[in-house]
Amino acid sequence: METFLRDVVRRVLAREAPQPQWIPRRLLTVVTADVDATAGVGADRVASEVTTHA
Repeated sequence: METFLRDVVRRVLAREAPQPQWIPRRLLTVVTADVDATAGVGADRVASEVTTHA
């Protein structure tokens, strides 16, 4: 998860879409992300659609 969050922060700071291309939206979707580089804080909202079948 740390790698995922690092990539989202990098993309937001670069003013790119926050969803990393290497993770399919059907597994995990970045709904929104915001970073305040001056204050050193950030937030994101992620939705997971992963289901398991026994």
